[in-house]
Amino acid sequence: MAKVVMLKKNVIEAILYGLKKIKEIEHVILIADNWAPVRDINLLPKIKVPVHVILCGVTNGMKINADYLNIAYKTKGSIHTIEEDIDFLIQNASNEFFINGNLYKLKNGKFY
Repeated sequence: MAKVVMLKKNVIEAILYGLKKIKEIEHVILIADNWAPVRDINLLPKIKVPVHVILCGVTNGMKINADYLNIAYKTKGSIHTIEEDIDFLIQNASNEFFINGNLYKLKNGKFY
């Protein structure tokens, strides 16, 4: 049975709150605005389940906010836009990814 938790202002805090309230969660689905920065990204290491990010506001080759790429990558989750589905369980030996027509580089475990 799916459970829904209303999000707070800070993305990572909201996910951690939901994980604390509802036990045995296997995956988190985050619906986010690509233009909104993740102010509490420093808390990301505390999330131990895959986060699947559905990004709003990404079309026609628009760049994806690196915060959301990092959330999906670090948690072994995924990114979903209106045009693409990106699964980070597949590793890329070159550490370069073309996403939505834009090149992103993974350096020291972080997207830039």
